Amino acid sequence: MLKSKRAIAVALASLGLLAAADLPTDFQTAGVQLKDAAPVTFTLQAEDLDYSMPVDTITPTVTVTDINDISLGTLVSNVKEYGLPEMDEEMRCLASAVYNEARGEPLEGQLAVAQVVLNRVADPRWPSSICNVVFQRSQFSFTFDGKPDYPARPNANWLRAEAVAVVAATDNWEDVTDEAVFFHATYVAPKWRRSFQKTADIGQHVFYR
Repeated sequence: MLKSKRAIAVALASLGLLAAADLPTDFQTAGVQLKDAAPVTFTLQAEDLDYSMPVDTITPTVTVTDINDISLGTLVSNVKEYGLPEMDEEMRCLASAVYNEARGEPLEGQLAVAQVVLNRVADPRWPSSICNVVFQRSQFSFTFDGKPDYPARPNANWLRAEAVAVVAATDNWEDVTDEAVFFHATYVAPKWRRSFQKTADIGQHVFYR
């Protein structure tokens, strides 16, 4: 679920609703003076007084689509197109975890991996920086498989991973893992899983805390 005002602003921008910012913020109506005009007289008939307009019929109503209807896919697309900042090393480490651990997963699964990293950063049992969590020894297999941790050239999967990292790091979406700090692929069954509480099944990963 969408959480922050920043996310709302990004999402609204995609819908073109911020275009109204170019309109003047105040409008003045000048009075019209009619000079030398002959007075107008009229007579009210009895039936003219029998009708009164209900007050609610002259009150305009505006229906706005619930902001929570904006999907994660829309938010990630908006960040890619409008809001992707220059990535520092910490954010590159977070995007690298998303890219290497979950680039074939649905967006929620990619976000979940990023949120596990951030949950570890916030937990005193792990290092207090993103890069130190990601590259902690024997934690994420991609960091010691002998392969590059980043693509040689940015590709669609990498750009998506960067956008997901931004959404996660700016707390723009609820924690889909329910505060998980561990996960494993569904095709393995590590013994350590029995020592922790399962919190979510997302894509091909199972999450625990």
